[in-house]
Amino acid sequence: MVTRSRSGQWTFWFVFMIPTICISVVGQIVDAAPLTAILFLSAAGLLVYGYIRGGGDTANVWANRIHGLAQQYVVAGRIMLVALTIGPPAGILMRHDRLAKLERAALEASERAASTRAAADAKARRDAAESEQRTRQASATAVQLKAAVAQGNWQDADRLLGKVKELDPAIAGLPEIEAKAKPEIERVKAETAETDRRTSVVTGLAGAQRLLRDKKECKEPRSLAPVWDKLRVVRKGDSEYAAAVKLVPRLEKCRLAAVAGMLDGLRSIMAAQRKSAANNYDTKLLEQGIDAKVSVLGQYSDRIRIEYVLFSRAGVFQVTSGGSMRDDSLLGALQKIGFKKVIFTTGYGESWSYDLMPRDESDAKYATSALSEVGLSLPFKL
Repeated sequence: MVTRSRSGQWTFWFVFMIPTICISVVGQIVDAAPLTAILFLSAAGLLVYGYIRGGGDTANVWANRIHGLAQQYVVAGRIMLVALTIGPPAGILMRHDRLAKLERAALEASERAASTRAAADAKARRDAAESEQRTRQASATAVQLKAAVAQGNWQDADRLLGKVKELDPAIAGLPEIEAKAKPEIERVKAETAETDRRTSVVTGLAGAQRLLRDKKECKEPRSLAPVWDKLRVVRKGDSEYAAAVKLVPRLEKCRLAAVAGMLDGLRSIMAAQRKSAANNYDTKLLEQGIDAKVSVLGQYSDRIRIEYVLFSRAGVFQVTSGGSMRDDSLLGALQKIGFKKVIFTTGYGESWSYDLMPRDESDAKYATSALSEVGLSLPFKL
């Protein structure tokens, strides 16, 4: 009876048939028929390998080998037939899909390139149109510039020269025109500036005299600032200089009065803010079920009194976080808005107080910092 070992059969399938079938199908898919031919040609070598592995040279051994190989080749042949039948259509489908993807990618790249070219062409046309328009405007303005120079209209010449240089600095004849017009333009500018200065001095002197006659208006920063701004440009050689020198000390008194008024205004604002903070704290305590009475004391409401019948030394210690002055503590928050003293009391003779150190709201620097925006922070001096 012809037999073949199971290990030999598995060796045959794994070494030869399965790789041959797989690579044959791949060869059909990728359109590489030579791979299949090479695999079939290698079959002879594998048969020799099987003979050597089998050993012996008797007729019975040969018969067993030939019969076993024949059986396996019959099965393998059927599988190869199926694989070779399925491979070409699968390869066609996959090649078609791959070609379709390549075509789509090429079409998208072509569309992007066309869009980029169109955008570039449109930008180039716009730039060319703008350049042509600027050149025409520059030429027309240059004609006007020449006419202004010829007429000695140096203010218009200055304006037109700047416009031409902005439109087309390389326009023909511009350097010659600029060389001729520039000295005259500078001269006219200097004369105009001097005229404006003298006009400002005269206006400022008249405004100062009028302002000093009205004591209430004299203290108003909005009235004082423009007058000083005009008068301060006076020079020693001016005919108005002596009169201006006499007015400056009186104007300085107005400035100091404005500073004092600003301080009073700031302190009034801060006092109102402290009153509001005390009322809010009183409401907060009521919401927490604490029947306390919070009030402010002093001309500028810079002391706060908190009265609660159940206050004790330990209770005050807890409320103040041990006397902490951190920004998030009670005492720190009260100091920040200008309170100078905090008094805790039971209302029956027992009290505990804390002295705070807020910024000095009477310091003139807080007013002058606000007045610096209108030019009144520094003393008036010529």
